[in-house]
Amino acid sequence: MAHLIQGFFFQGKSGLDVRFDTDIGARAVIVTVPEMQFMYAGAIWEEDGELTGLIRDDFGHARLSEISISDTGIAFTKKYDDRNDLIHYKFTKKDGNSWIGEYGGHDSGKGMARLFLTEVPDDSFYPEPIKKLLAA
Repeated sequence: MAHLIQGFFFQGKSGLDVRFDTDIGARAVIVTVPEMQFMYAGAIWEEDGELTGLIRDDFGHARLSEISISDTGIAFTKKYDDRNDLIHYKFTKKDGNSWIGEYGGHDSGKGMARLFLTEVPDDSFYPEPIKKLLAA
């Protein structure tokens, strides 16, 4: 069976800003925004005997590899098309039909994530079955 995946990951952001003080003038400060929410969506399917997948989020298009799905856990590695770093995700089933987990990578840092997994027929990603259904 193939799967649609959807969810959210949460990531803190840090950056530089300029503050103006009347006594010393302009100064650079580090600003941290706690856990911003980012939505993602994608699919996982079997190809040549291995699970593979794609995902899309605010940061771009990514391929999924090293995918494992069991009754108690889901794990995968995400690699964006335009970056070299890898981000590893690991989820456990803790909240009804959602999976709760964490991710980590050298450039991305660490964060929390939630995943919703929906089983779909293997032919869901191909146009031929849809054409047949439309013609019926």
